[in-house]
Parts: sequence; C-alpha cells; structure tokens
Amino acid sequence: MFGKTLENQRLRKTIHLVHTGKRFEKLMCDPTMETFKRFSEDLCTVHMRPKRLLLNRPTFCGMAVLDLAKAKMYDLFYNHLRPNLGGVDNMSLLFTDTGV
Repeated sequence: MFGKTLENQRLRKTIHLVHTGKRFEKLMCDPTMETFKRFSEDLCTVHMRPKRLLLNRPTFCGMAVLDLAKAKMYDLFYNHLRPNLGGVDNMSLLFTDTGV
C-alpha cells in the first residue's frame, strides 16, 4: 500500500515496438510522443506519454505513513538506542533524505 500511494503516475510511459514505416509516421504525429530509439533499419521503439491521466491514488496517505515511520525511527534512536549504549557521541542517525 505504501509504495503504490506515493507512485507518480505522471511518469508512466507507453512504449510501442514499431517495425513498419507507416505505423512509425502515425506515432510520430501523435502529440503525446516523447522520443524514439532506432535499433535497426526496420525496428524502433516509440515512447509515449499517457493520453488520459487518472489521479486516483491517495498521496497524502503515503506521506502520512512515511512521516509516522520517520517519527518511530527518531524515537527508537534517541530514546532507546542512544541512552542504552552509554550516550555514544560518534553515533548518528542517517536516513536517505536527511543527513543529521
């Protein structure tokens, strides 16, 4: 649940594998086309943005779970680990988004 609520749906892509020139030209004229990559003379991929975007994930729930987990980690570190290890001064708490 946590990972899906924080998923950015605007970053999703549709990739078409194209092997005919007519199909390639049709996709190139589409306004949702972002980029293409050519693999050989008759094979390429076309990367497209979604035509319709449905924002149906509760992002605020994911952020709430993240904040609660961070509060639990701070509590564990400062109220349990640090006092029980004799107040080690060279011990620090490090998350992926903080550098305390």
